Amino acid sequence: MTASLLFLHGVGDGDPEDVWRKALDRSLQEVGYPGLPDANVIATKYPNSLRGVDDRLPLPKVLVKPE
Repeated sequence: MTASLLFLHGVGDGDPEDVWRKALDRSLQEVGYPGLPDANVIATKYPNSLRGVDDRLPLPKVLVKPE
């Protein structure tokens, strides 16, 4: 059975080179877990949407005021 990993990120550049995957793979192996070479990885690329500059879909209304 192949493991699946869903990677979600916050606002930033979205890590277009997937550097996070190499770091996670190495860290898992260092603590004795299998790495990620056979894992089904789903990593979304949507940083522009989180910044509010993606005009393909409307953003939801802000329901709370930032402190």
